Amino acid sequence: MDNVFFEPWIGDNYYDGGNFNKRILVIGNSHYCKFRSSCSTCGVDGNYFEDSGCYDLTKDVINLYINRTHWQKWMITYQKFERALCGYSTDMDDSKDIWNSIAFYNYLQTAVDNWKDKGNDDDYYSSEGAFWEVLEELRPDCLIFWGNRVWSMAPAFNNDDEDCYELDDGTEIPVLFINHPSWVRFHWEDINNKINDFLNDI
Repeated sequence: MDNVFFEPWIGDNYYDGGNFNKRILVIGNSHYCKFRSSCSTCGVDGNYFEDSGCYDLTKDVINLYINRTHWQKWMITYQKFERALCGYSTDMDDSKDIWNSIAFYNYLQTAVDNWKDKGNDDDYYSSEGAFWEVLEELRPDCLIFWGNRVWSMAPAFNNDDEDCYELDDGTEIPVLFINHPSWVRFHWEDINNKINDFLNDI
């Protein structure tokens, strides 16, 4: 994947469908990095793409979450989503099973300074090539997008069907949008109903 900077998390059981019997690819928005403003190596606009040590940041974040030794505030986002996906209150063992059943990818291939920074339009346009590469490589059965910003800035559907992307070989990938799990009014019980309806229709 030549255009991918932040390589996706791919759970050990993703390709066989894991707990959900479907290859689910979750699309987040971005990584935050306090060094972003002074770093010239980050992502698709970096000067030293091949020399950066940040390729595994997505994988590192998920590993840190599922193998946590203590709770950190940011982890609630991942916990709320996993509960929305499975429909029950999860513990640490559940977290490992769930995240090893899915793949996760942050759309923006350049980090942003902080959680308030959603990335500018150019960041999204320059990340589109990586998005298509990830779809072709992972060949998900479906996509779940987190949040309004990435949903509104993602590429237009290349298929006559609504809410569906199409791979080069004609394989169709249905898409679901949900509110970002970090949102204070994100209630996983309600979102679980929406996800269940979506997965049952695939």
